[in-house]
Amino acid sequence: MQEIRLISQTKNRLRFQCLLFKGTNTEAIQKELSKLAGINSVQINSVTGSVIVLCDSEKFHLEEFKQTLGLLVQNFQPSESVSQATRAKRDAQFTFKKKTSLKRKFRKLENRSMAVFGTACLAGVLAKSWHLHSWAGWFFAIASIAHTYRYRKNVW
Repeated sequence: MQEIRLISQTKNRLRFQCLLFKGTNTEAIQKELSKLAGINSVQINSVTGSVIVLCDSEKFHLEEFKQTLGLLVQNFQPSESVSQATRAKRDAQFTFKKKTSLKRKFRKLENRSMAVFGTACLAGVLAKSWHLHSWAGWFFAIASIAHTYRYRKNVW
């Protein structure tokens, strides 16, 4: 039997999670659960596997609902065609990799160069190598001025 977890519960709203419902067609289960006493609506999200129940707290019996949901889950056979199509769509969303823009690459280069030259500048001070300190300081200043100029709308 698949694990059914009660995620959250308020006076008129319950949220369960069942991983068996991920990527499957669950309309039959929704209809069956909607017939129970005290339930206003049932929504099953096939992407997350969550079940949201809106109910009338005076007429609703949680134990009866859990028992019915458990029986429905035991007899539930996920439809493979819907499941495969949904999984393929979800996999396509997560495997899509955004191309790095030239601006982003240049910004990365600026940030890394400022880190390297700033570190070298400090190392020159600590090592009392004023030649290294001054050259690294110049390059750090140039990189930071270029960076500040490019992002001036965010600074001023």
